[in-house]
Amino acid sequence: MITRLRRRTGTPDECGQALILALLFLTVCSVIIGGLLTYSSANSTSTSALRVARGNDYDTTSAMNAAIATVRTGTTCGNSVYTPPANTLNNTSRTLRVDCFPQSSSSVKRDDVFLVCPSSVAAPCPDNRALLAAEVTFYDSQGTGKTLQVNTWSNQ
Repeated sequence: MITRLRRRTGTPDECGQALILALLFLTVCSVIIGGLLTYSSANSTSTSALRVARGNDYDTTSAMNAAIATVRTGTTCGNSVYTPPANTLNNTSRTLRVDCFPQSSSSVKRDDVFLVCPSSVAAPCPDNRALLAAEVTFYDSQGTGKTLQVNTWSNQ
């Protein structure tokens, strides 16, 4: 009689299924969490690398713009035109220098080439080491003031 009651209350074909379902649930959750952690780590690494690259690009562009503005306001184009202060750069460990090379000059118009190089490169900056290059035409007429035209602007 007692054995018949035990057989009715628990069916033998369901023994251990809860354990299998729990292990399956834990395995699926572990795989999902592991994938999310890997994705998060890769995303964080790429964001850090992009932040450094963008900071270097901004430093190079701002150094070029400052050098062009310096020459526009009356400084003659010489070998070394502008060195941005280190505290204004995003990447303070990489200092920059802008070299300027006159191409042609008249009383009304000047054509100059600007090259942005790391300060570690010996002056004058060679074309193959330039981070950014620009050809600029300055118009120095008295009636219109000092204007300029950027002919080319290329990242290296």
